Amino acid sequence: MWRRVQLPSTATLDQLHEVIQVAMGWQQHHLHLFGKGDAEYGDNARDETKVTLAALIPRVGDWLGYRYDFGDMWDHDLVVEKVHRPAAKAVYPRCSAGGRACPPEDSGGQEGYFEHMRALRHRKGWKYRVAKEILGSTKWDPAKWDRGEVNAGLARLAKLWAKQAALAAKAAAADQAATETATKPGTKASTKTTKKAAKSPAATAPRSPVRRRGTRSRKEPSRITVDSVQDQRCLGLMTAFLLAPHIEHGVHRRFLSA
Repeated sequence: MWRRVQLPSTATLDQLHEVIQVAMGWQQHHLHLFGKGDAEYGDNARDETKVTLAALIPRVGDWLGYRYDFGDMWDHDLVVEKVHRPAAKAVYPRCSAGGRACPPEDSGGQEGYFEHMRALRHRKGWKYRVAKEILGSTKWDPAKWDRGEVNAGLARLAKLWAKQAALAAKAAAADQAATETATKPGTKASTKTTKKAAKSPAATAPRSPVRRRGTRSRKEPSRITVDSVQDQRCLGLMTAFLLAPHIEHGVHRRFLSA
């Protein structure tokens, strides 16, 4: 069961988690975890909001583990398949391909999911009624999935990201303006410093207009503005997990300690 998605390399791990949830059709009801080597990020682990894909998996072939639902244990392999420039007028993140339906939330993991599908075929008993409620249909098709529906959800997620980025930029600009206002002469924050400087003999002494070569003018201090340069690359990721009957939990755990 797999999905191929494309998203900016500047995306953080918590944003990648949101992409996977939309691509799989889940609703973020449970805890999750990312694993890379001995490092773990997410719930009850390191902060995933500070780590970008460009920093963690920047190259083609880089691998990342992902676990969703610590009870059902849906363990994913995430592999970088391609690093490319964003296409013109394309909306990211987006899904380009995939295969098979994703098991619903709280379906019981590998064994529970296949047990529900067997119960649907029997069409009787309490197991059949439970399976019908969890799978949402008596005609559940494990091979069916809708790429258009996935991309519609990812488009809504992209709009949410853009709104969050705009609010963050607005808040940063307000903080910068408040800092500059607080450091201007005449404000409460700098009045005491200005008065002390006026009483100092050095402050009243005339200054020579001549500057030595390579020195800065104290009257016109240089201001260095650092612009944040966004990485314009996109990563083509494939996220997949092994979906086969009679698999014991723990077999497909490549990134978590036992």
